[in-house]
Amino acid sequence: MILRIVIAFLIFYLLYRAVKMLFLPAKGKSDHLSTFREAISGEDLVEDPYCHTYVPLSSAYKVSIKGRIVHFCSRECFERYRSEKEGERDV
Repeated sequence: MILRIVIAFLIFYLLYRAVKMLFLPAKGKSDHLSTFREAISGEDLVEDPYCHTYVPLSSAYKVSIKGRIVHFCSRECFERYRSEKEGERDV
């Protein structure tokens, strides 16, 4: 009788550990979903006027053009934007 109770308890414990391991993240491991949620809820996005990519405000390349702050995804996009605008002026 006691042996059956011990075996039942052991089976219940192993099932509990298996379910916990499958559905709950382990401590110390990176939880990609929570990192993704923090990125979504934490910061505004701005659109690059050249390539129309949306980038987080904190990592955008900021330039003042005619007294207005314009955000780019990278310095390369800014350089392309500037050369395109200079090309329009020459025409």
